[in-house]
Amino acid sequence: MSAKSLILSLESLLEKHHELYSIGLEKTELLKSNRVKELQQLIQKEQAALSSLQKLEEKRMQETASFLGVSENTTLSACAERAQPSERKTLEKLMESFYDIHEKLRAVNTLNQQLTHQAMQFVTLTMDMLMPQETAAVYTKPAAKTENKRRPLFDSKA
Repeated sequence: MSAKSLILSLESLLEKHHELYSIGLEKTELLKSNRVKELQQLIQKEQAALSSLQKLEEKRMQETASFLGVSENTTLSACAERAQPSERKTLEKLMESFYDIHEKLRAVNTLNQQLTHQAMQFVTLTMDMLMPQETAAVYTKPAAKTENKRRPLFDSKA
């Protein structure tokens, strides 16, 4: 049985992974420059790409299962073992390409996660500076201490 349809499916899946990688790089730049509106639009674009990636993955699983004749162990290496020599080389190249793009995706997603975490720390620090916790001006017994509450940013009684 020929693996041509499986190879075509894998190539479109790889193309979608490259699209996600470029979105990840663009997201890094937007996070660095603090362009929130554009980041929100990019996240929507990323969600659409992930949705189509999921559909392509389901198609790949079906084609892999039909190529192998089983529904379990539908890995790319199992397909390469059963493929003809010319198709085997193509499948092995695709495996290497998937490995490379997954490593790149992992690295860019880790960086974006760190940048987001740092931005959240900055926001928390800024909020703490704007709305400091009240400290007791008078001595009270430790048992009688009440929980410190944040003062509101705006005085509602004014």
